[in-house]
Amino acid sequence: MKTIQAERPKKSAGRKWFDGKDEQFVLTKCKEVWAIGGSDAEAAFYAEITGASLSRYLDAHTKVKEFRNALHEKPILKARQTIVKDLDSPEGARWYLSRKVKREFSERSEITGADGNDFGVVMMPSKKPKVTA
Repeated sequence: MKTIQAERPKKSAGRKWFDGKDEQFVLTKCKEVWAIGGSDAEAAFYAEITGASLSRYLDAHTKVKEFRNALHEKPILKARQTIVKDLDSPEGARWYLSRKVKREFSERSEITGADGNDFGVVMMPSKKPKVTA
């Protein structure tokens, strides 16, 4: 025996995710922004939707939220690729080593006093407040 609810066709009632805008269009715009490290607020602005509607959508669609988080890493990976490509040049290799192997390749600067001695402690005379009676 079928229930009444099983016989009813599903209605498309309720508020649309992006106030009637095409979901794929909005997601494409958001993905463009996320791929360059943009925030949700910037993505919503670029897609011409509200930040609240994007937030609601991401809360309901966890796979899109995970994909957004992965896209945020894309600029970092691109920067790493650029650094690795630049390792063929002596300047790029020197820069990389100065960051990764600091104890051996970083430039050190030591500040000392006259003749290489430590700085002495200089005491400034303190001014005592005048007390009037």
